[in-house]
Amino acid sequence: MTKLLIDGDMLIYRHAHGATEHVDWGDGLWVSFGNQHIAIEGIHRTISEWQEQFKAKDVLLALSHKDNFRKKLCPKYKAQRRLKEPAVLVKVLRQEVAKDYPTLEVPTLEADDVIGIEATKDNENECSKAIIISSDKDFKQIPGTHFNPLTPLLGLETVTKSQAEEAFLTQTLSGDIVDGYTGCPGIGKTKAKSILDGYLSLADAWERILKTYAKANLKPEDVLHQARLAKILHAHEYCPKQGVRLWQPPL
Repeated sequence: MTKLLIDGDMLIYRHAHGATEHVDWGDGLWVSFGNQHIAIEGIHRTISEWQEQFKAKDVLLALSHKDNFRKKLCPKYKAQRRLKEPAVLVKVLRQEVAKDYPTLEVPTLEADDVIGIEATKDNENECSKAIIISSDKDFKQIPGTHFNPLTPLLGLETVTKSQAEEAFLTQTLSGDIVDGYTGCPGIGKTKAKSILDGYLSLADAWERILKTYAKANLKPEDVLHQARLAKILHAHEYCPKQGVRLWQPPL
């Protein structure tokens, strides 16, 4: 049995913007309006196409909660995104999809984390498998089977546990300016991969990262701060009663 774990934020924003028009009334006056019916029809059609393509009966749409634990770690986290005006339909579409599909929104977590947790839970049914659907690069931190709607011709891609770990470590070094954390100054994706090339263990990789940050006159606590902002949660890093278990470096 195949289950689709869908980035609901991505799906909603995509169709909300696609069904929104911007009209110039002249004299500098603009108005935006959205067609809810077009957006909902588009969401239904897209999900149905994915279900047919992957022969999946079950779906789960993950949605981000309004509160975000990373913002408590770093007030600048995704601050730039809050300055952008969202499509007028986003709020109502979140309500509508919840009526038609199973959705999951967990307090203080982003959709990335929700899917990361769901995808890494111990699965007792060996006949079932999950396909993660998102165009967000951060999802490469989640081991499993992936499908990127922006590159459909590439089909399904398998991300191994070691590849997911490397994606997280790379993100810790390079940061994500769009999300509001900088990583190590002067280190981009290519240089980060070069630094981590051939690392033997998590401890080895962490030591390389610490040395790289030290060259930029940054302390171990600065490195840990960046790592915790970058880390997409897996099942063992969240407890419904205790909340988020912040990532800890190897001893």
